[in-house]
Amino acid sequence: MSADGIDNMDAFVKALQRKLNTAVDRIDELERENNELRRQVSELQAELNPDPESKSYDELSKGDKVRRIREKLVDVAETNHGGCESLKYKEIKMLFGGYPSPGHCYDLMQVAGEAEGFAYDENGDGTKRVRVDIEAVKDESYFHTANKPVEA
Repeated sequence: MSADGIDNMDAFVKALQRKLNTAVDRIDELERENNELRRQVSELQAELNPDPESKSYDELSKGDKVRRIREKLVDVAETNHGGCESLKYKEIKMLFGGYPSPGHCYDLMQVAGEAEGFAYDENGDGTKRVRVDIEAVKDESYFHTANKPVEA
Protein backbone atom coordinates (compact mmCIF):
# COMPACT_ATOMS: atom_id res chain seq x y z
CA MET A 1 0.00 0.00 0.00
CA SER A 2 1.29 3.44 -0.87
CA ALA A 3 2.00 6.22 1.60
CA ASP A 4 -1.06 8.13 0.32
CA GLY A 5 -3.23 5.04 0.83
CA ILE A 6 -1.93 4.64 4.38
CA ASP A 7 -2.56 8.35 5.10
CA ASN A 8 -6.09 8.07 3.70
CA MET A 9 -6.73 4.95 5.75
CA ASP A 10 -5.33 6.67 8.88
CA ALA A 11 -7.57 9.73 8.29
CA PHE A 12 -10.54 7.45 7.76
CA VAL A 13 -9.85 5.57 11.02
CA LYS A 14 -9.44 8.87 12.92
CA ALA A 15 -12.75 10.15 11.49
CA LEU A 16 -14.48 6.94 12.54
CA GLN A 17 -12.92 7.25 16.01
CA ARG A 18 -14.24 10.82 16.36
CA LYS A 19 -17.72 9.69 15.32
CA LEU A 20 -17.55 6.78 17.75
CA ASN A 21 -16.46 9.10 20.58
CA THR A 22 -19.31 11.50 19.74
CA ALA A 23 -21.79 8.61 19.73
CA VAL A 24 -20.48 7.30 23.07
CA ASP A 25 -20.73 10.79 24.59
CA ARG A 26 -24.31 11.12 23.30
CA ILE A 27 -25.21 7.68 24.70
CA ASP A 28 -23.79 8.69 28.09
CA GLU A 29 -25.78 11.94 27.98
CA LEU A 30 -29.00 10.08 27.06
CA GLU A 31 -28.45 7.58 29.87
CA ARG A 32 -28.06 10.42 32.39
CA GLU A 33 -31.18 12.12 31.03
CA ASN A 34 -33.11 8.84 31.10
CA ASN A 35 -32.09 8.19 34.71
CA GLU A 36 -33.15 11.71 35.71
CA LEU A 37 -36.51 11.34 33.94
CA ARG A 38 -37.08 7.97 35.63
CA ARG A 39 -36.38 9.58 39.00
CA GLN A 40 -38.82 12.41 38.26
CA VAL A 41 -41.51 9.98 37.12
CA SER A 42 -41.07 7.96 40.31
CA GLU A 43 -41.46 11.11 42.41
CA LEU A 44 -44.57 12.15 40.49
CA GLN A 45 -46.11 8.70 40.81
CA ALA A 46 -45.51 8.80 44.55
CA GLU A 47 -47.14 12.23 44.76
CA LEU A 48 -50.12 11.34 42.59
CA ASN A 49 -50.75 8.07 44.40
CA PRO A 50 -53.55 6.52 42.34
CA ASP A 51 -55.26 5.26 45.51
CA PRO A 52 -55.75 8.24 47.83
CA GLU A 53 -57.46 5.92 50.32
CA SER A 54 -54.08 4.29 50.89
CA LYS A 55 -52.73 7.49 52.46
CA SER A 56 -53.01 7.86 56.19
CA TYR A 57 -54.88 10.91 57.48
CA ASP A 58 -51.59 12.56 58.46
CA GLU A 59 -50.30 12.21 54.87
CA LEU A 60 -53.30 13.98 53.34
CA SER A 61 -52.89 17.61 52.39
CA LYS A 62 -55.76 20.04 52.85
CA GLY A 63 -56.35 19.80 49.10
CA ASP A 64 -56.51 15.98 49.31
CA LYS A 65 -59.11 16.22 52.09
CA VAL A 66 -61.22 18.76 50.20
CA ARG A 67 -61.05 16.64 47.06
CA ARG A 68 -62.13 13.56 49.02
CA ILE A 69 -65.15 15.48 50.38
CA ARG A 70 -66.17 16.61 46.90
CA GLU A 71 -65.69 13.11 45.47
CA LYS A 72 -67.83 11.63 48.26
CA LEU A 73 -70.59 14.14 47.55
CA VAL A 74 -70.53 13.32 43.84
CA ASP A 75 -70.45 9.57 44.57
CA VAL A 76 -73.51 9.86 46.81
CA ALA A 77 -75.31 12.01 44.25
CA GLU A 78 -74.51 9.56 41.44
CA THR A 79 -75.65 6.62 43.56
CA ASN A 80 -78.92 8.45 44.20
CA HIS A 81 -79.28 9.23 40.47
CA GLY A 82 -78.33 12.91 40.55
CA GLY A 83 -79.77 15.94 42.21
CA CYS A 84 -78.50 17.61 45.35
CA GLU A 85 -76.75 15.79 48.13
CA SER A 86 -75.17 17.11 51.29
CA LEU A 87 -72.82 16.02 54.05
CA LYS A 88 -72.84 17.39 57.57
CA TYR A 89 -70.09 17.70 60.16
CA LYS A 90 -70.42 14.16 61.58
CA GLU A 91 -70.39 12.60 58.11
CA ILE A 92 -67.28 14.54 57.12
CA LYS A 93 -65.57 13.59 60.37
CA MET A 94 -66.35 9.91 59.74
CA LEU A 95 -65.11 10.20 56.16
CA PHE A 96 -61.68 10.74 57.72
CA GLY A 97 -62.01 8.17 60.49
CA GLY A 98 -62.91 10.74 63.13
CA TYR A 99 -59.66 12.69 62.76
CA PRO A 100 -60.44 16.31 61.88
CA SER A 101 -61.00 18.63 64.79
CA PRO A 102 -64.32 20.49 64.65
CA GLY A 103 -62.66 23.72 63.45
CA HIS A 104 -60.65 21.93 60.77
CA CYS A 105 -63.67 19.91 59.69
CA TYR A 106 -65.80 23.04 59.19
CA ASP A 107 -62.89 24.71 57.40
CA LEU A 108 -62.65 21.74 55.00
CA MET A 109 -66.40 21.89 54.42
CA GLN A 110 -66.21 25.60 53.66
CA VAL A 111 -63.36 25.17 51.17
CA ALA A 112 -65.09 22.16 49.57
CA GLY A 113 -68.15 24.35 49.03
CA GLU A 114 -66.20 26.94 47.03
CA ALA A 115 -65.99 24.97 43.76
CA GLU A 116 -68.58 25.29 41.02
CA GLY A 117 -71.56 23.06 41.77
CA PHE A 118 -70.72 22.83 45.48
CA ALA A 119 -71.92 25.01 48.35
CA TYR A 120 -71.34 25.46 52.07
CA ASP A 121 -74.43 26.67 53.88
CA GLU A 122 -77.00 25.87 56.56
CA ASN A 123 -80.03 23.68 56.11
CA GLY A 124 -83.45 24.59 57.56
CA ASP A 125 -82.53 23.73 61.17
CA GLY A 126 -79.31 25.79 61.15
CA THR A 127 -76.99 22.80 60.73
CA LYS A 128 -73.99 23.59 58.54
CA ARG A 129 -73.45 21.37 55.54
CA VAL A 130 -71.50 21.09 52.32
CA ARG A 131 -73.60 20.12 49.35
CA VAL A 132 -73.41 19.40 45.66
CA ASP A 133 -75.75 20.08 42.80
CA ILE A 134 -74.44 17.39 40.49
CA GLU A 135 -75.89 19.11 37.41
CA ALA A 136 -73.80 22.24 38.13
CA VAL A 137 -70.44 20.50 38.67
CA LYS A 138 -68.13 21.42 35.79
CA ASP A 139 -65.02 19.49 36.86
CA GLU A 140 -65.41 16.11 35.15
CA SER A 141 -62.62 14.59 37.25
CA TYR A 142 -65.09 14.17 40.14
CA PHE A 143 -67.18 11.74 38.14
CA HIS A 144 -66.30 8.07 37.97
CA THR A 145 -66.52 6.77 34.41
CA ALA A 146 -67.09 3.24 35.69
CA ASN A 147 -70.48 4.37 37.00
CA LYS A 148 -71.58 6.03 33.79
CA PRO A 149 -73.34 4.24 30.95
CA VAL A 150 -71.35 3.91 27.77
CA GLU A 151 -72.89 5.82 24.89
CA ALA A 152 -72.92 4.07 21.55
